Amino acid sequence: EIFKLFKEKNKDYFLWFLTNYPYDAIIKKAEEMLIDKSDYHMSSLAYKDMPKAFSAADFSIIFYKRLLSRKGCSPIKLGESLACGTPVVINSGIGDSEEIISHMDIGYIVKDFYTLEYQAAFDRSKGLTLGREQIRERCRQTAIKFFSLESATEKYMSVYRRLK
Repeated sequence: EIFKLFKEKNKDYFLWFLTNYPYDAIIKKAEEMLIDKSDYHMSSLAYKDMPKAFSAADFSIIFYKRLLSRKGCSPIKLGESLACGTPVVINSGIGDSEEIISHMDIGYIVKDFYTLEYQAAFDRSKGLTLGREQIRERCRQTAIKFFSLESATEKYMSVYRRLK
């Protein structure tokens, strides 16, 4: 649904699914949504190829089902996208991603899955492509600050030090 609105607003947009999910289900949904086959592509990439894919994108769309377990998760694709300098559109209720993205101004949080939210995401996504290098650098710095091995190690060590 969000891609369909984006495509109506900008005919140049192209959707690239990076997924291990069965392609048949995605194709069926795209057909139901009347999304032309020439407007999307699906790939299941090796881990080593993900940085190149993320770097090629204007932004990533990362949506999860809202489940209680998602409140405590940290989506790997979020960290990967940001490390590659790619801003994100993500739904709310997914770990601390909303706080990080809002605070660092590196994307848009979709609060509810409906057209007005998608319109706001589209408007914000246009802003994410202006001053592209500055936003990409802010994404990379955010990844280092919140998702790097060094950052995680330091956070764990601070917990262990307090337990002594």
